[in-house]
Amino acid sequence: MRSLLVASLSLLTAACGSTYMDAPGGADGISDVARSLSPAEEALALHAANQLDLETLDAELDVRAANGIVDGRPFLDIDSLDAVSYVGATALVALADLGVEHFGTVPHGAQDIPSDTLTLWAANELDQVTLDDVVGLDRRAAENIVAARPFATVADLDAVSYVGPSALGDLEAYGAGVFGTTCEAGTLLHADGTTYASLLEALGYVSGEHDLIACAGTFYGPRPLLGFDGSDVAIYGFGAGQTTFDGMNEERFLATVEDGDMVTLYGATFRRAFDLLSPVAVYSGDLQLLATSFEDNSASSGGAVQGGHVTAIRSTFAGNVASWRGGAIDADGATLVDCVFDDNHVEADGDGSAFYVQGDLRVEGSSLTNHSGPSVVFWDAFGTDVMELSDVTYGTATDANLGVGLRVRIDFDATADHDLEGTVSVSCSTAGCD
Repeated sequence: MRSLLVASLSLLTAACGSTYMDAPGGADGISDVARSLSPAEEALALHAANQLDLETLDAELDVRAANGIVDGRPFLDIDSLDAVSYVGATALVALADLGVEHFGTVPHGAQDIPSDTLTLWAANELDQVTLDDVVGLDRRAAENIVAARPFATVADLDAVSYVGPSALGDLEAYGAGVFGTTCEAGTLLHADGTTYASLLEALGYVSGEHDLIACAGTFYGPRPLLGFDGSDVAIYGFGAGQTTFDGMNEERFLATVEDGDMVTLYGATFRRAFDLLSPVAVYSGDLQLLATSFEDNSASSGGAVQGGHVTAIRSTFAGNVASWRGGAIDADGATLVDCVFDDNHVEADGDGSAFYVQGDLRVEGSSLTNHSGPSVVFWDAFGTDVMELSDVTYGTATDANLGVGLRVRIDFDATADHDLEGTVSVSCSTAGCD
C-alpha cells in the first residue's frame, strides 16, 4: 500500500539527512505527503495523533513532533496535523502505521447511513401531523408512534400497533429525503444539508432546533454550550462503537441551560469527557439516551449525564465517576429501561454510585454491578414522587468494606410513595449478599 510513498520518503531522507525533517510543502504550506495520503491513511494518522499517549508517540517520532502533537490536539483534519512543527512526511506515515498497529482500521470515505438511523430519527423527531400528512402513515400508526416514543430500536417501533413494513419503509424514505443515504466518515450532517467536522462547528453557540446524523468515526474538538433561548437537539449516530465522541479527558460534550430544552442522543459512544459539570448536561430540560454508551467520563456530579428528566433505553454506563453524586446519572427524574450500569463510582462520601435521582424514578429490566460507595442508588423524593424498581439485576460492590447488594438509600417525606415490584435477582459470590 505504501511502496511508492516509502520510496519517495527514502529520497527525501537522504537529501535532508534527518528522518524527522519536515517534508517540503507547496505554496500553501501543506506537505506533498499530506496530499498523497489516502483517506484511509489520513483517518489512521489522525486517530493515532489524537488517541495515543506521549510515550507511544515518542517511541516512533522525533520527541519535538510527539510533544507538539500532544500539545496541539485534537486535530480535525490532516492539514492541521501536518502544520505542527517537526511533523512532516516521515511523521505522517509513521502515524498511519501506528494507527494500523493500535486500531487496525477506522472508518473513512463515504458511508451508507444505516436504515435504522434514518427510520428512528423520523419516528422519534417528527410531529404527528408530519407523520400523518407528509410521511403518509395511517393516522392510527402516527398517533401510536407519538404516544409510545422514544424508540431505541426498530424492533421496538415495529411492535407498535398499525406499524408494519410499509410504515417502516415510509419512515426510512422520509429520513433519506432529509439527510440523503450517505455521509463522509467523521462528519456531522445537519438536516439543512450542511456538513461539519465537530459539534462546535455544527451547533456553535446558536440555540434552536438542530437535527444531526453523526457518521461513523470519532469526533473531537471543543464542545458547545447552548442557550439561552431554548434548544432542541437530536444527534443520531451509526451505532454505539461506530460513532464515537471522545472528550480526551478535557472537555464536556454539550450543555443546554434553558427550561424546556430537549436533547436526544441515539446510537453513539461518549467517552473520556472530563469537566466540573456533567459531560452531557440538560439542566432544566429533558435528555433522551437511546442505545447509547457512556464510558470513562467524570464530573463533580453526574459522571456521564445530568438532566431535568433523563430517559435512557437500552443504554450502557460503564466506568463513569462523580466526585459528589451520581456516578453515571444525576437527574431530577429518571426512566431507565433495559440499561446496563457497571463499575460507576462516587468518590469520598458521595451518594448514588450508579445514579442519584430527585423525583420520580422508574428502573425496569436493568442491571447494576460492581459499584462502590455508600449507596448504588440514591432516591431523594419530594411530595408525591414515585419510585418503581422492577426486574433489576445487581451484584457485588467493588469494596467489600462498603457492603454489597443493591443498597438503595431513600430520603423522602411522609407523602412520597415508593413501590418496589417485580423480581429482583442477586448475582454475586461474596459472602453476605442480600
